Amino acid sequence: MVVDLDFGLMKVLDEIRKGGPRPGQIAATKHEDLLMQTSMYNAGSGTPAYLRVVCSNAKADKPETFTSTLKKLLVPTFEEQLKKGAATSYAVDQQYVNTGAQSLRCVVVTYPNAEGMDKWAAAINATMSKWTPAERAEFLGASVLDSRRDFLARITHSGHK
Repeated sequence: MVVDLDFGLMKVLDEIRKGGPRPGQIAATKHEDLLMQTSMYNAGSGTPAYLRVVCSNAKADKPETFTSTLKKLLVPTFEEQLKKGAATSYAVDQQYVNTGAQSLRCVVVTYPNAEGMDKWAAAINATMSKWTPAERAEFLGASVLDSRRDFLARITHSGHK
C-alpha cells in the first residue's frame, strides 16, 4: 500500500506543530511519530481489537534481506493463522519518512482478541522451533541484534471504506 501524502496530511501536521506542545505534555509523555509504508499485507475478516507492532533494524547494507527472509520463513505461518482467525491482518512496514534508521522494518499484526494473540505467538514459536540451524542463522543474520522494539495497543474504534 502506497500512502499518498497529497491529501493534506503533512499540512495538517505542520499546522498542529506550529502551536507546539503544552509544558505538561512534554513533562508527562514521550512521543514519537512513525509514518510507515507497507510492503507486504494481507487481511482476513473480523474486527480488530488489538494491534501489535514488532520492529527491528535490518542490516543496513541489505534491508531487503530481512523482508525476504521473513517472507520465506514466517509468512506461511502468518497466512495459516490469518485463515484460522487468530489474526485479522498482518503487514510488513518500513518508514515512509525516515526519522531513524532507514533499515527499520516492522511486522504489524491486528488480532480479534487476546486469545488470538496467544494462538499467534504459539504458532510462531512452534514454527521457529522447527527451523534448521541454517534458517535460524539466516533469520538472525538479517537484523541488528538488540534493535527490537515492541508496541501493543488496544483498538477501541476501527473502520474501513
